[in-house]
Amino acid sequence: MSFRFGRRSVERLSTCDERLVRVAHRALLLSPFDFSVIIGHRTRDAQMAAITSGRSKLKWPQSRHNAKPALAMDLAPWPLDWSNAMRFHVLAGVVFAAAGFEKVKLRWGGDWDGDWSAADQNFHDLPHYELVE
Repeated sequence: MSFRFGRRSVERLSTCDERLVRVAHRALLLSPFDFSVIIGHRTRDAQMAAITSGRSKLKWPQSRHNAKPALAMDLAPWPLDWSNAMRFHVLAGVVFAAAGFEKVKLRWGGDWDGDWSAADQNFHDLPHYELVE
């Protein structure tokens, strides 16, 4: 099955670094299910709201979402079910496969230290992917 990004996902992805754009499009081709782009660039006010809601721990402009273009993107499986962590984990595998094809190094919010273990994480941000430079 072939999936396409909707208008809002395209708009959000357009705020990201071109390497993230390539990875997201490749991941959509590889994915067994549809997914959406939740956020690319995050404004100062949006960053402060993310901190207040517990979705971020970094103040403006420390988040990679705050760069222009954004050096981070948040992706979520569709249909969206925040309680279904397994789909976020499957999506992470797809995104990392896509990043390998595109020769882009990423860090995922479900495994910040990149050791392939979620057990040692104290802040889980399953939708989050950022460039490692």
